[in-house]
Amino acid sequence: MSLAESFNALQARLSSSPTHDIVLDWAEFAAHKQAVSASVIREASAPQAWTIDEVKSKVAERLGVPIESMHAKGNRFALPVLARRLAIYIGRQRTNATADELANAFGYRNHSSAFEAMGKIETLRGRDTRIDELLEELNR
Repeated sequence: MSLAESFNALQARLSSSPTHDIVLDWAEFAAHKQAVSASVIREASAPQAWTIDEVKSKVAERLGVPIESMHAKGNRFALPVLARRLAIYIGRQRTNATADELANAFGYRNHSSAFEAMGKIETLRGRDTRIDELLEELNR
């Protein structure tokens, strides 16, 4: 029931119901209004969903690595590996992609590799504040 429908139902009962029923209905209406307000606030404050390709391009551009080098197959150099891990970490937060989809997008075999990449970034965040600054910059 929408907020307007709840309010209209309450108004319709005002003339024919005992006072205690009206008070209970008003409490239900107030609770419904609060729930609707909370969901609207959550939707408005939630970050806009990105695509995996948008995440890849933002991270690649910021770190100065080619997008192709972020693919897991055969690239073990430090900067592309960091870029790949950051992209998976941000991708999990900012996209609607599953860990399997993220793993596939970056050339990993399955979701466990994506979770490992996210865990490595969490570990780095605890050791190096520059990672947090980089994540904040990339999330804008």
